[in-house]
Amino acid sequence: MLVSSAPYFLAGRTKIARAGMRQRLACAARSDQLTRYGAQLRRLPGIEIEDWLDPTFPERAEAAVPVLQEALAGYQGRILLSGPFIDLNPGSAERLVRKATRQRFQECYRFARAIGAREIIFLSSYLPLINLPFYDRGWLDQSVAFWSAYLEELDPQVIVSLCNTFEYHPDLMLKVVEAVNRPQFRLGFDLGHFLVYGREPLSDWLRKTAARTSSVYVHSNDGHVDTHDEPSRGVLTREQMQRVVAAVGPDANVILKMNNKDSLERSVAWIEAS
Repeated sequence: MLVSSAPYFLAGRTKIARAGMRQRLACAARSDQLTRYGAQLRRLPGIEIEDWLDPTFPERAEAAVPVLQEALAGYQGRILLSGPFIDLNPGSAERLVRKATRQRFQECYRFARAIGAREIIFLSSYLPLINLPFYDRGWLDQSVAFWSAYLEELDPQVIVSLCNTFEYHPDLMLKVVEAVNRPQFRLGFDLGHFLVYGREPLSDWLRKTAARTSSVYVHSNDGHVDTHDEPSRGVLTREQMQRVVAAVGPDANVILKMNNKDSLERSVAWIEAS
């Protein structure tokens, strides 16, 4: 059963409550999709707002707050938020990039508080293709300093998760979280990104990270391009999904992250059957 989520599943709503999952099931959506998919989304124990993935969104963020407050009014589940990432990098050696990153992350936090989000999931923006030891050392050191300072200003009840983007393995992200060493600073696991970029077995990745993982993004692809397909398409298997669900803790969020929101019911059913 889904831990702490059964009360949200009322008569006529999704059957996901019968699944063997212990975790909280959620789906990501943009604010302009909440009207069209609102009834389906409200059946789930979690909704993630993903507008901040669009690098032009900060210019519209203030106007979006009252829209989201109205759309989410009365929702009893957990609200989560995708953080900004394109052209931003907390581990950058360039001071001005870090300054811009800090500004956007602070704006994102204020937005999260305004809509009642309890977790912000930030993609790491680490670039493994550079493949130079000095880059890795610098990225690690700058990331630890950045996140330590950033978290000082946050409510400790708001969880911040650092999630894989292009990582071949999770080792540097894990080092960042361990060095910052705050209970609210966790790891995210993007399963779709792993399918494209991961270079170690899923079991090894989970062995390293599962105990610190707060949220899992679920989407699929062809193993070559990060197309954010629904989980029943592409190379993602039920066995992989089962391994993830078995590994991460019962308080974790399992967030459907496919681009095609019309597949929401199919995607919920696929996870239910996994």
